Amino acid sequence: MKDRLTCKTLVLSTTDWYGCRGHVIAADEISDIFQKYHRGRGAQGKPGAGLGLSLVRRICELHQGSISVDSQEGVGSMFTLSIPRSQHLVT
Repeated sequence: MKDRLTCKTLVLSTTDWYGCRGHVIAADEISDIFQKYHRGRGAQGKPGAGLGLSLVRRICELHQGSISVDSQEGVGSMFTLSIPRSQHLVT
């Protein structure tokens, strides 16, 4: 996991280890992966309810942030979470 704190934003990035073994998110599924109950083709037959990424997206939105994914064959999937820094935080 890589993280970075700028004056205004906290940015966290992580690579999906499944991607390191050749499993990536299909380009035609990228727009759906943050939808509630969505299970991609690569998740079929594995435990889960399709709630994880939708919950992460909703939490980001509640903090005026965002989440994105970049998935490439042979490279893996990089998820990046950006949350604006609160003026009330003590550093």
